[in-house]
Order: sequence, then C-alpha cells, then structure tokens
Amino acid sequence: MLFASFFIVLMEHHGSDSMRHLLLPGFCGGLTTFSSVALQTVHSTSGGFVYLVETLVLSLLLVAITIPIARKLIAVKA
Repeated sequence: MLFASFFIVLMEHHGSDSMRHLLLPGFCGGLTTFSSVALQTVHSTSGGFVYLVETLVLSLLLVAITIPIARKLIAVKA
C-alpha cells in the first residue's frame, strides 16, 4: 500500500493515465501476488513447498502452451 499511495500522488501531479495503469495495478498488483505466494509457501503447515512447485510448474506449462498458439493466431505486422 505504501508504493500504491506514493504512485497515486505522483501520477496525479506528474503522470499520464497509461503510466498510472502500469504502476498501480501492474507493478503494485504484482508485488501483492508475489507476497501472498511467498507467505503461503513459508508459513504453510500443509505442503507449502509443494504449492510453490505446483505454481511454478503449472505457470511455466501454461506459458509454453500459450505462446505458440498466440503466435499462430496473431498476425505479425511486416
């Protein structure tokens, strides 16, 4: 929340809408997601390491499947 509050004020005075959207939900949202995964992994009494491995493996698998499909479906501008 510290970073989000700072970025809100900064973007009100010196930013653009696109930078505000990048920093607030993008950057700050990523921090909260990482924090929740780290917390669940470290403080979990029922398989925190297994949760971390499953999250990493499934995420990489989804990326490996999605990128080739997206490259076939989305035309590249010449």
